Amino acid sequence: MVRRVPERLLVALARGHDPRHPLVRILPNNYQYPRGTMRTVTRHGVRLEIDLHDQIGWHAYFDLTVNDMERLRSVCRTGQWVVDVGANIGETSMLAAQGVGSTGKVFALEPHPGNYRRMISNLALNSFTNITPIQVALGDAEGSAMMDEPRHDNAGAHRVATTGSIPVRVTTLDALALDRVDVLKVDTEGYETRVVRGGRSTIARSRPVMFIEVHDGHLRDAGSSARELIRYVRELGYEVHDADTDQAVFPDSDFSNWTNVICLPSAGPASTLS
Repeated sequence: MVRRVPERLLVALARGHDPRHPLVRILPNNYQYPRGTMRTVTRHGVRLEIDLHDQIGWHAYFDLTVNDMERLRSVCRTGQWVVDVGANIGETSMLAAQGVGSTGKVFALEPHPGNYRRMISNLALNSFTNITPIQVALGDAEGSAMMDEPRHDNAGAHRVATTGSIPVRVTTLDALALDRVDVLKVDTEGYETRVVRGGRSTIARSRPVMFIEVHDGHLRDAGSSARELIRYVRELGYEVHDADTDQAVFPDSDFSNWTNVICLPSAGPASTLS
């Protein structure tokens, strides 16, 4: 049972802390809330309807700092174009939309039907006019795929899998034929290498700053690896750094833990690897 402490007090105590901070341990875990425990909140100027049973909603409700999200928001500049691959419920897309302003654009790509519906609902709670939601998965070829739902308490855990039961449309970043991409965020639970390969021409032309989730186990499930992903990104002419520590990341780095990386165009010429 959820501890009988006023939620406002819990939010005030937890706000702004890293999820690993000792104070966060006093919070009820997300699984202690029944599925469908809905709240509507405003966080950082973004209005969200969230389910406290869901990990993503739980983090948003208690306003826990997620360093990679903060850094992503910090690099967005007025007028830029952002592509959010794996937009989930739309929180990151709306934070990016704040950063790029009315003259910029955000393309929010989310293939999972349930997440997409929640994202559309959250967009309707706000007044952004610079976000284009697209229900599609990105990969290295156009076609279709199946997504699974391994965990009902984490809306971000849905991924393409041979055992999946949810059909989704797949296209490539290059096939979107966007005029430009200034910031590219990729969180696709193992499909990251395929997304980058499917956008190599766009990446070579636009040279976006890239934020990419790296989970070696998920990447291997999808036929790739963290080593392959980092090697490919570096061969495209990028410097890769851990989004939390800013340490350089190389193909032979330790990938035993899940991480997010920020990829910055190097001074050398761009590569158009196949």
